[in-house]
Amino acid sequence: MTIRIHTRSGRRDQPGTSVTLVTFADRLADELLRGWLAAALSVMFLVQFAGWLPHYLTWPWWPDCDVFASLALGWHRGVLPYRDLTCNNFPGTVYVYWVVGRLFGWGWNPAINTFDAGLLVGLGVVVLAWSHRRLGGFLPGVVGFASFASYYFGLDYSLVAQRDWQGPCIAVAALLILDGWPGHATRWLSAFGLAFAFAIRPQVVLLGPAFLLAIDDGRRRCEEERGETANLLRTLPAMFEWGGAVVVGLVLAFVPLALAGLMGDFLTSLHHLAYGGSYNRNGPVSIAKRLLQEFMPLSSFCIPALVLLLASRGERRTRRIVATVLTAYLFVALYKPLSPIPAPYLDTPLRLIWSLNLALIVAMVMSLEPLVPALRLATVLAILPLGITTQPRFCEASRALQAVRDLRSQGEPEQTPAGYTHSYLRSPYPWSDYRKVLAYLRSHTGQATRVANALKHDPAITGPAGRVPAFSAESLAWLRLVNPADEPRFVESLERATDSVVVWSPREAGNGEKPLVPSLFAAIERLYEPEARFGVIEVWRRKLGPAAAIRPDLTSQVE
Repeated sequence: MTIRIHTRSGRRDQPGTSVTLVTFADRLADELLRGWLAAALSVMFLVQFAGWLPHYLTWPWWPDCDVFASLALGWHRGVLPYRDLTCNNFPGTVYVYWVVGRLFGWGWNPAINTFDAGLLVGLGVVVLAWSHRRLGGFLPGVVGFASFASYYFGLDYSLVAQRDWQGPCIAVAALLILDGWPGHATRWLSAFGLAFAFAIRPQVVLLGPAFLLAIDDGRRRCEEERGETANLLRTLPAMFEWGGAVVVGLVLAFVPLALAGLMGDFLTSLHHLAYGGSYNRNGPVSIAKRLLQEFMPLSSFCIPALVLLLASRGERRTRRIVATVLTAYLFVALYKPLSPIPAPYLDTPLRLIWSLNLALIVAMVMSLEPLVPALRLATVLAILPLGITTQPRFCEASRALQAVRDLRSQGEPEQTPAGYTHSYLRSPYPWSDYRKVLAYLRSHTGQATRVANALKHDPAITGPAGRVPAFSAESLAWLRLVNPADEPRFVESLERATDSVVVWSPREAGNGEKPLVPSLFAAIERLYEPEARFGVIEVWRRKLGPAAAIRPDLTSQVE
């Protein structure tokens, strides 16, 4: 079936109108591309989100989250980060946990997970608004965001709620706002966003060149709208203004540390991040190897290459958008290689920018004049499976319904959460043992009782239990990953913590696995005695009387 309509000629040498045959398939495809496909994908996202969010809120914290929760709680109770509790991270995430803890209570996992899910939704709003303003409609943004959401809904508890996604998320949102709405106000807003993202994870500075390109593009667009000739010299003041705003934002981001007198301690702690140390063994060869691995998957290379090829046929404005996004992609590819340890969650920033590339492809395909609507739709539909799946790993309606009931109990669910799994060599502790330990600590220890997490697999204990660490860090992870030479300091912490308990598994202590901390385990056996056992996990409480006294040879070393 065909319908005769009058339209503009596709040939540049024949302006005016001509009679063209348009099939019913083309009309239907045009309607789908104009709105119905975007609506369908949005509904799919909402269904997936509803099947993911409730049981995601019941997931436990990964050890990295325990670090920040413990630092925030300790700071609230006068145990200072970077000084009393060792740390080699930037303070932005500590601020987040402190605010959430003050508002919703300490140790309540769903609060932080809700914040994390809110970041995901907020990113989606920004991407869709940017797409409508810069890419000619909602569909490209919906495809790009749905692609990233499909990826995020498939991550287990070791990969979600990580600062290496939250910092880049805020920075990317700031970049898109700057690109979509150029002006004085958005330059300051984006600068503050990047500054706070830097306070969460300093690697986001890699997005700096993309911000500068977005500023230049915004100035050129404004000048073209006024009929002026673009001039780089008129862009430089805007760039300097933005850079100054970033500096102001960074100063504000570190004001809490300065007011607490902790800036010196913070700067001292950064020596652990230096290349060649016990924590950061990265070097030129390993950086080059990791960078090569970033582009080993075909999609990591082919999607940006396709964006570049399509942009060569596009308008100048399209090429400017492509330049900004591709610059962000190329520099963010260095995020994981430059980081001290190539943890799996460091893949998330690159995947985020990769999804924006997918949005650009959809936008450019929709604007290709030689293609009739049916072919444009077919091409877009062929692109969707590259990033979007209809059934992400952790979108389960049955678990979501059960989680709604579990959330009412204000504790960990009896059933093992779907996301309580990971691909690391160390397996999680049995869920029943882990949840019982947390429940025991909350009910059998006081707010002032310190908790020492001496379990070798580093589960989150002190943060979700709402107790300040008895060690000088939240767990043995500091000795295992950062600085094994701090074992004497951990022993001294136990010596001083008279009201305290130790959570550990004595059978792990002698199995030869790292970390090897014989002095620390000997101190536990001397100072503590068994009180409760939950499967492989035991809780030992501080002994009373002379046996638990501080050894004379250590008293002089206690600060």
